[in-house]
Amino acid sequence: MSFDYNQIETFLKLDLPDTVDHIDTFLDVAGFPHYENVISNIYSYYFDSKKSHGLDDLFLKSLIGVVRKKSKLVKEGDPFINRLQYLDNWGEWSVRREESVDRKRIDIVLEETSAAESTFIIIENKIYAGLNNPLDTYWKIDEKSDRKVGVVLSIYEENITHEGFINILHKELLNEVKNYLGHYIESAKQRDIAIVKDTIINLKQLEGMSQDTKQILEFYHIHKTKIESVFDLRNEVRLEFLNAVQSLGKDQLEQNVLYPRATDYRCIADSEFEDLLLTFYFNDSVDDDNSAFSISVELGKSLITSAKEIAQDSKIFKAHEKNGIKKYPDGADSEWYVLATKYYFFEDIDYDLSKLKDVFEKDWKPFIDDVKKMIK
Repeated sequence: MSFDYNQIETFLKLDLPDTVDHIDTFLDVAGFPHYENVISNIYSYYFDSKKSHGLDDLFLKSLIGVVRKKSKLVKEGDPFINRLQYLDNWGEWSVRREESVDRKRIDIVLEETSAAESTFIIIENKIYAGLNNPLDTYWKIDEKSDRKVGVVLSIYEENITHEGFINILHKELLNEVKNYLGHYIESAKQRDIAIVKDTIINLKQLEGMSQDTKQILEFYHIHKTKIESVFDLRNEVRLEFLNAVQSLGKDQLEQNVLYPRATDYRCIADSEFEDLLLTFYFNDSVDDDNSAFSISVELGKSLITSAKEIAQDSKIFKAHEKNGIKKYPDGADSEWYVLATKYYFFEDIDYDLSKLKDVFEKDWKPFIDDVKKMIK
């Protein structure tokens, strides 16, 4: 495959769109990072001061605080201002999910229950979907009472036309939660503090990804051909590297090469001990040292006992970088121990894959010979 290296080099000098460094939260692990129902369940749990989280009124206090701050931005004379009085003196309250009104469901309803008259906070939770909900219907939750405040909780700013509702962003609510959280540390369960922090991170990342999407799509549309060329170049380099390892093992060392169809590694099996492997990994990720590839000595199932003994003998590692013994599964009933690993850059071999044999002779053959002596 031919490449226009000048064009690729010019492309690589472009400023790429900013993206959010993603952190896997428990919501990512569970597979629900952007599900409105899941986020609503989390909010409703922490709005309920009677639950076992130990955060008491943290979320309600934060919600009311943000509503008051946002209300200062509405136009003078807006009827919503008069509703702020209904946020005073919340002594006891209930929290309900999916409250049904005329066959429509409100995401979260908070009802103050200690006063002579009920007061309601009606919360509509939005993540990515736009606001097309029947706020007029939700307002009928108690047609005899006007003691109601509506909140549309969203990632983006929403245009609210209903005079009883105000728009609050998730980040505004959660920033308020963070501001007050220190006052609840002693009573809060550590588990719940971790969940709240993960929820904050998750919603922050959803906001960041959403804001970046348009810019990323535009950049990809303009530079699609060059982007694909970069990936093709990377795959070409990987294939050349793996072919060179295949040739080293089979043609030059005359040993068996395992896993010939693996996408990023090859294993050269020792002709004397089949469970003694020299494994070459192609590194196509951007890690801390940005190395190009690594080489490891690994001992398999029949040599597990020897591996443990060898790892305890520091003499064998004197002339070699010791990675430390490491166990990982490789199939249903096999285990491998990684005795040592070393990382390389292509400049270490002068950008010449034929010099992998020199690396083997210098760095690994003496080490492997010592390992084999200890096995015997």
